[in-house]
Amino acid sequence: MRHMMAGIVALAALGAQEASAQNICDDLRTIITGSRVDFVDFVGEALSNSPSPDIAIFMGTQPINGAGACALARQTDHGRPYSSSYTCADVGPDTEDGMRELQRQIAGCLDVIVWINQQQPDGRGPWVAQFGLIRLSVTRHGPNGLALGVEVFKDERGEVMGSNTRGDVIGADGRHSCVAMPIGEIAASIRHYSELPGAERFENEDFIGYTNRNADAAVAFVTRPVHPAHPAIIVRRITQRDGSTYLSAEGDFAGDCQAFRQLLQQTIDMNRNLRPQ
Repeated sequence: MRHMMAGIVALAALGAQEASAQNICDDLRTIITGSRVDFVDFVGEALSNSPSPDIAIFMGTQPINGAGACALARQTDHGRPYSSSYTCADVGPDTEDGMRELQRQIAGCLDVIVWINQQQPDGRGPWVAQFGLIRLSVTRHGPNGLALGVEVFKDERGEVMGSNTRGDVIGADGRHSCVAMPIGEIAASIRHYSELPGAERFENEDFIGYTNRNADAAVAFVTRPVHPAHPAIIVRRITQRDGSTYLSAEGDFAGDCQAFRQLLQQTIDMNRNLRPQ
């Protein structure tokens, strides 16, 4: 992302306008969704001001709340696709208050609250955060304001890490192994379990969930943004049948398919080692 900034600052100087830094949620969610297919719907004119032969830069066609110019950078490493980043300039004023307000809005949009400052020698390093395997960044550019970036990385097969189709397999019956749900439906699902009588909330660094001794779903939990599978939900059930007790696990996801399947398998393995009380 650092190489990308040189291009985006120059681009912003051509046509950046003052950002209102309000109501950015819809645009940010659109870019998050587009990142999972390598931003193919937001590719504009190719630009010639790349700081490296390994980086191709294009005009970005999806703005963030009518802010400054946007650009898409695609980077290769020894010829292998490595990452793609989509960055929009001037999404807020480059002040401490502007930074806090932008991070507050992103928290409201995506529940992202954990930011890390990647300090640079000039003291103006980006603040970065995770949304599953997707990286967010906010970089300071003085008169050009704050630049908001969304970056995805490619695995050894060239698939986008964070994509809900990563590792998809079509079975003999024609069914896909990766069948994602919209982000909103994941949120609605955990809200349903939170409202059941007897629901008791728990949370840790990776998950927020609910246990329930009165409901069929004994445990339902969702990932936090720092988890690789985010956003995803897992539901564990305890059922009695023919005098025996059975534990099962199922779930849905809107994030990285491979990471979700690993999380689900971990839950299934945990069930095998548990004996219900």
